[in-house]
Amino acid sequence: MKYSSSPIRNFLFAGVILVGIILFAIKNGNLEINPDPESPHITVQAPKKSTEVPVTEKLNAYTFGINRMALRAHESYARYDSWVDIETGPTGKERHIYGLYELYELEPIKARFEKVKTQSPQLPELEQAGDAYITSLLSLVELVRGAKDYYDQKDYLDDGMATGKTLHPGLVESFEAYFIAEKKLRARLAHYQGERKEALLAEADTEETRLFAQGMRSMDLTTALLEQAISEELFSLDAANLSDGIEKAQGAWDKLGEMTPSNTLGYAEDPAKDFIKSAKEVMRRARDQQAFSQSEALLLQGNGAWMVEGSQGRLVNSYNQLVSAYNSANPDGLHWLKVIPPKSK
Repeated sequence: MKYSSSPIRNFLFAGVILVGIILFAIKNGNLEINPDPESPHITVQAPKKSTEVPVTEKLNAYTFGINRMALRAHESYARYDSWVDIETGPTGKERHIYGLYELYELEPIKARFEKVKTQSPQLPELEQAGDAYITSLLSLVELVRGAKDYYDQKDYLDDGMATGKTLHPGLVESFEAYFIAEKKLRARLAHYQGERKEALLAEADTEETRLFAQGMRSMDLTTALLEQAISEELFSLDAANLSDGIEKAQGAWDKLGEMTPSNTLGYAEDPAKDFIKSAKEVMRRARDQQAFSQSEALLLQGNGAWMVEGSQGRLVNSYNQLVSAYNSANPDGLHWLKVIPPKSK
């Protein structure tokens, strides 16, 4: 049987559709009612974009800022310090003039900091430390770029090192300001990361989250081992305590491997093995009191510690490679901070 349409039927049908739209809008919080009696109307707005971001994403943005710049900044300063008397500045009479390393671009860091700063949850102490970090970098990046160009072009041969002498005080001051800002940001970030790790571990109630939790435990024990291994001068380290730390870290990675489907731990398996190997080399050198050779000592005084077996610099380098692999493979997980190698003595 066919039903013929009528104005009344169409009116009722349209009314039902309108009521449905209004109810949907009310449910989703997108209903705006104009209280003006002279111009009453109802507007269904587009859903408002949330400004909230997962706390892990916010913490990772600040971790990115440190991991991208800190190691390079310390290396650049060490390069400068290797040939300049920091107290008096360059003279032009140095045996070798190496200049210093250029720093990476600041914009990617600045963009990520600005993005998460305006998003919830608000973490004022962390955000303020992040602002100070960026401020310290603004001057440092420009000063280092100018100084690097000056030394790379060997312009000191033309002006008798006049520009180098002028640049020196501001350069050292900017490096020191950056190191202070970096230290404060690391401290605030470590505080919030600790809280977040506790929360994530408490929430690990599924196979997937338990796997992530074991990954965090593995990184925690690895970090604890590293901190123990660089806590004091190498030949003063307690080899027995190092062996215990190595066993715990190795056990954690082995357990993670057992929990992980075959061939899916590759992102961290090799870097983790390299770190454990480097830790054993440090432990053995401390245990056997094996002095560094003359060639090894020369590498340690420069930027070649990562090439010296049994050195703390090599261990830190192995750790930082593991951090890079772990962070890259866990884009939505909590990221780890890279570590600055201790100065060789």
